[in-house]
Amino acid sequence: MSRQLNVYTILMIILLLILFFWWLTKPYYKESTILLLKAFFLVYGPSGVGKSTLIKKVAEKIINDLMDQIISNPGFIPVTGIEARAPDKGYYDWRDHYIRSLLALKEPLVEHKVDIKKKPDIEIKVNDVNRKLRSSLETALKYRETLAFFIDEAQHISFNSSSKSSNNQMNMIKSLASTTKTPHILFGTYEILDFRDSLGQLSRRGLDIHLRRYDIQKSNEQKMFIQTLWNIQRQIPIQIEPELIEHWEYFYQVSLGCIGILKDLISTTLEYKLLENPDASELTLGDFKEYALTPNQAFKLAQEALDGEANVKVNNRSRDDVLNLLLGNNSNTDEEEEIATDEEKVQENKTKKKRKVGERNPKRDAVGE
Repeated sequence: MSRQLNVYTILMIILLLILFFWWLTKPYYKESTILLLKAFFLVYGPSGVGKSTLIKKVAEKIINDLMDQIISNPGFIPVTGIEARAPDKGYYDWRDHYIRSLLALKEPLVEHKVDIKKKPDIEIKVNDVNRKLRSSLETALKYRETLAFFIDEAQHISFNSSSKSSNNQMNMIKSLASTTKTPHILFGTYEILDFRDSLGQLSRRGLDIHLRRYDIQKSNEQKMFIQTLWNIQRQIPIQIEPELIEHWEYFYQVSLGCIGILKDLISTTLEYKLLENPDASELTLGDFKEYALTPNQAFKLAQEALDGEANVKVNNRSRDDVLNLLLGNNSNTDEEEEIATDEEKVQENKTKKKRKVGERNPKRDAVGE
């Protein structure tokens, strides 16, 4: 079995055990006991690594395992979620988030929600729609006994005009998870790391899961990628099995080692070739090249993936870093000094004054003979 499949299986087992323990102990333990569990999970990796597919597989597994409870209690929704929409006004739209979350929980009359927790002696604006929707969402998550709430493309929540706004967004997620006792599982690209590092309190309440792409510079991962490609090759529903592994280097190049991108390429090629010729019996390398990512597209995705992996490596502090901080030893390591120097150079280049066309650089002119 390939490493990618192993990663998926292990992650599913971890999540399912946590969620099942949550469900099993919920009727018997006090709320303070439940708070000991993590409030949210961050699952991140490059675009096309298979995060959205993982969400579907985990949700299907949970629903199938709890089908008896769902049948006996139709109001029970063990797992659901939404895809975070990219902001179109410079900030994340929480009203849209609440509405689509309520619809995912099959909540009726969403457009007529009111805040039933409002006290008579506290004056609240009549048009405070967000407060009403949030209150309704908190109630729905509790009474639906939802065990996990998935948010796909969660990096969109961090797209704001300031770091303070990003911190506020993550505090909103933490507050929802804590208030409802429902863990929130955020799936996204490496940009989601801005959430993890925003506040220490949030890091304490969360758990990171890094879904990496295959790296063929490591011999074991190279073998696993080829094995995965062979497994996919055998599942293609066509008369003559294509020899994908003979061209594994090409498929690695156009997929960047991400199984999601590889799957999309193969399924898209098969679909369009069968539309052109329903009697087609084989697929050639030329067929796949016709629908593969362009070099510019692949280069951009590869650059983003490598930058994200480097960001993970740089931002993951060691135990020695923590000990040095606690002991008051704040001296930078050689690596930190190099990073600081690079950042200074970047900032210097940004602030360098741009000259008009034909304007000379400042220099001393020669005088005399």
